[in-house]
Amino acid sequence: MRTSGTRVGNGVGSGDGWGGPARGAGTTERFTSENQPDHSSEAKLSYREKREKRAQEMEDVLYDIAIDDEQRSETRVQAAFRLHTIIEGQPVARTITAKVDDVRALSDAELRAEFEKLSREINGTIEGDASEEVSE
Repeated sequence: MRTSGTRVGNGVGSGDGWGGPARGAGTTERFTSENQPDHSSEAKLSYREKREKRAQEMEDVLYDIAIDDEQRSETRVQAAFRLHTIIEGQPVARTITAKVDDVRALSDAELRAEFEKLSREINGTIEGDASEEVSE
């Protein structure tokens, strides 16, 4: 059944593989048992050196923008912030979730007991911290 245009069938390629028969020679180099990619430490080192050089160049660009008086102040602040993040590292964003019961379901006595328990825990923590500082 023929659909609109030149498309034939349900869209799945016809012939060898999913995309149909090969359409000419590929452009990538084929690796064989004799022709292998260079995995030597020198090749990795040169890649690492190139990456470090690019990173240093990017830091230099950010620094130049941050100290350039001709740039807008927002641009300078953003460049300084990005540079600081690169040098010092970005703080980890932590998400804290807590399961909390609905306090409306508690009776007055249960609510009072919860407040007293929390008060003891808080005061115990504060007293414990203070005694540790004194003992050091």
